[in-house]
Amino acid sequence: MTKYVPAPDELEKIEPADFETVLRTLGWSQSGGIPGLARQWVKLDDESEPSVVIPVRKDIRDYRRRISEAISVIYSAQGKSAEDIVIQFLLPGSDEITNSKDEETIAGSILWESGEKQMLGLKEMLVAAAKSTESRESHFRNRRWKAASRYMSQVRMGQTRVGSYVVTALSPVGALPIDGRSGVYESNFGPTGRDVVNTLFSALSAVPESSDQFIRHSNAGVFLEAVQDGVSLELVRGIKDNLGSSASVETSVSWSPKSDDRFALDRVDFEPKHVMPLEVASVYLSRQEKSSTVTVVGRVVKLESADPEEEGIVTLQILEGSEAPHIRVHLGAEYRKAVEIHGRSLLMVARGKQERPGRDYTLTEVTEVRFFDSRGNSESLTDSLIEEGYEDASDPRGD
Repeated sequence: MTKYVPAPDELEKIEPADFETVLRTLGWSQSGGIPGLARQWVKLDDESEPSVVIPVRKDIRDYRRRISEAISVIYSAQGKSAEDIVIQFLLPGSDEITNSKDEETIAGSILWESGEKQMLGLKEMLVAAAKSTESRESHFRNRRWKAASRYMSQVRMGQTRVGSYVVTALSPVGALPIDGRSGVYESNFGPTGRDVVNTLFSALSAVPESSDQFIRHSNAGVFLEAVQDGVSLELVRGIKDNLGSSASVETSVSWSPKSDDRFALDRVDFEPKHVMPLEVASVYLSRQEKSSTVTVVGRVVKLESADPEEEGIVTLQILEGSEAPHIRVHLGAEYRKAVEIHGRSLLMVARGKQERPGRDYTLTEVTEVRFFDSRGNSESLTDSLIEEGYEDASDPRGD
């Protein structure tokens, strides 16, 4: 077996806590050591295995050598899986998604077109999962590309396995970078990498179940119901491309021990029997009109109402929350406040159902409307509106 030996600078990146977390998941237990310097780990189910000594601090002089020695023990104890384990040390907090095809090979090779479709299909599935994590929709078209781009920029391709028909993707567990702020991560902002992988397996597991229901009852509506699980037209297309003409394809995940909030399943299989239901799902989902709940931030650029004291429609120039450049928002009693802020360089936040019945995007069933200035100072703005007679400015519905 060829050993992958990390370079000296890579050894420096390995955190003692990450090393010990992985050892624990492999069945090793702590047994003694030197307080403040190192901890010894042993495999209780096999006393013939040597122990592993892990420094507790990275500033110890021989840290690199000790970590290198520990990796050598891992190779001795874990056999073929050792290389994957070592990579996990260097990429802490990564879920490894494995996609393998049951296909005839010659000297471990497959047809170029088949391999290419497999890789593109897996990418389509990952992109669709990233979009569905942000918003459950039946058909994204060109929407939610920012969410997909943010996620895919952090995914790494794992090493090719023996057979060349196994593709791996290393997906980060933690926070994804914030748009427009290179290298800046915020755990409270948007979905994490683990959220995306959970969505992927939620959606993948829903497709075979929906396919079986369709075969039994010939009701394509089951695919629309599966949208709540993360299924979308883009995901279905990815599965179809990934399967191709193969006898079967398996997508599985090796969950990182860095996070416990993982989806219940870790393996989903597709076979030729799923091809016909997937074709039906593609057609059915492509016909669905886009409708999703969004929260948008924009500037009022147009007003439409027969009576400013009654309900009306405002057009927002969208700054955040939707790929649509403009959205027409249907307002009730809040309309008079929108009239007040029009032309004052103030911003409006609105939450509701985004739809596109024709050429224009609209926001209906509005459940929230707020106003604030360019510095995000909504509290002082609310006070000013109250002074001007809009006592219900903090609750635009007035209830």
